[in-house]
Amino acid sequence: RRRCYLFDFSLLTLGLTARERSSVRAISLHSVLVGCLLTEKKQRHLNFPAIRRAAAAQGVDLEVLEEGWFQDGDNGTACEQQQDATRKARYDFVVHKLTDQICRAQAGDATAADFLASVEARRLRLVDPLDAVRCLTNRSQTCRVVKGCEFQHGGRHVRCPAFLELQPRSDLKTLGTQLDQLGIACPVIQKPLAAHGSKAAHEMSIVLSDADLYRQLKPPCILQQYINHSGRLFKIFVLGSRCFVEARPSIRNLDCKDAEAAGPVLHFNSHDISKPHSNSDLNQPGAAAVEPLQLLSQELIEEIAKVYRTTLGLSLFGVDVEPGEPLFFSPNNQYHTQKLARTRNLQRPTAFPNFHTHTRTH
Repeated sequence: RRRCYLFDFSLLTLGLTARERSSVRAISLHSVLVGCLLTEKKQRHLNFPAIRRAAAAQGVDLEVLEEGWFQDGDNGTACEQQQDATRKARYDFVVHKLTDQICRAQAGDATAADFLASVEARRLRLVDPLDAVRCLTNRSQTCRVVKGCEFQHGGRHVRCPAFLELQPRSDLKTLGTQLDQLGIACPVIQKPLAAHGSKAAHEMSIVLSDADLYRQLKPPCILQQYINHSGRLFKIFVLGSRCFVEARPSIRNLDCKDAEAAGPVLHFNSHDISKPHSNSDLNQPGAAAVEPLQLLSQELIEEIAKVYRTTLGLSLFGVDVEPGEPLFFSPNNQYHTQKLARTRNLQRPTAFPNFHTHTRTH
């Protein structure tokens, strides 16, 4: 199954450290075999055949894993189990996008729970482990973890916005007191508690008026302090110890006075706000046309990635950073397996140079 490749070594190792170049030399005689646990819909979304060709050119073989293989479990004859073990041993690691299945399992879907159990039973080298990814499916849980990531670097404070979790049975009579204690005041952004599993997970709202806050509540959710950040944010994409950053459009600065013109509540889908070419009414034109390193040092970017990586136990993920003083970094609950693969290889290769090479050395 393994194939040999001849590399233009000078091109393959651009931007790598001496240690990483040594790793490339050691593995360049054979391809890396990566199992991909992706739904058919996700494969179409990624244009998977094109990604597979691009990966193969760099010595990375991508092979789609069928869900049926996991669902078969350990049943079968001794010969079939031996074949299964041999197949499992072939994969250097398995990349997955199972956040929707995790959310469905947490909501009581027995089929999804059984499937996840069968995946874990295979004891494959998953990128990333399901226990680590589970944290990203619940926004309140992620915020609590990220709150513990707050730190200071070079005199700059890096913090997570204040938040409050609301459940259907939460006592709303004390809501005002709780918000005051946390220092949360309008504008307030309301996000569904579940970060995956349905379209509703991405439907959010910003409440500009205290008088309308109670009428807009849709628990289970979190209420989070909205931080003005001049209509731009920086997305840090992380692969192991490597990280890259790019500026993205975001929501413009807001004030409670905007309620008079725009209305007391602004509804939006998070998918429409911070794509590279987003053009929402909430965006600020031209705000993202800035070089991230003008506002963030490479050392600070790497420190943010390191703190996240260590705390969450992830190696393939993204972080949203809202520039300002202090800096605010927000949990990006959209696990970035597919985003790294799609945008870094095909659409904007300069944003994450040598992605496949870093995959091999990682």
